[in-house]
Amino acid sequence: MSEGTRHAVTDSLRRVAPDADIVRISVSEPHGLWLARAYDRAHMPVGLPLAVEEAVAHRVARDLPSLDWRHQHDVDLATGTVVPAGALAKAA
Repeated sequence: MSEGTRHAVTDSLRRVAPDADIVRISVSEPHGLWLARAYDRAHMPVGLPLAVEEAVAHRVARDLPSLDWRHQHDVDLATGTVVPAGALAKAA
C-alpha cells in the first residue's frame, strides 16, 4: 500500500471509528462479501456501518492485490501496517 493510500485509509477509519486501533479485513464466503471489522485496544469490537465495512475492505484489498485474501488480515491504524490476522495481538 502506498504511503498516501495508507494515510488516507487510516485517517478515514479514524474519523468513522475513533476508538478503533485495528481493522480486520476478511471476505465472507460463499457470497464474497468483503468486510472490515474494527477493534479497540482491548480487542473489543467497534461498530461500523456495513457500507463502511465493505468500502474499507475493498479499498485495502484493491491496493494490496498480492496478499492472499482467502485469509484475514489486520490493519494497524497507528502505523498502517497490514499483517496476517492475529499477528498484531501476538506482538503486543
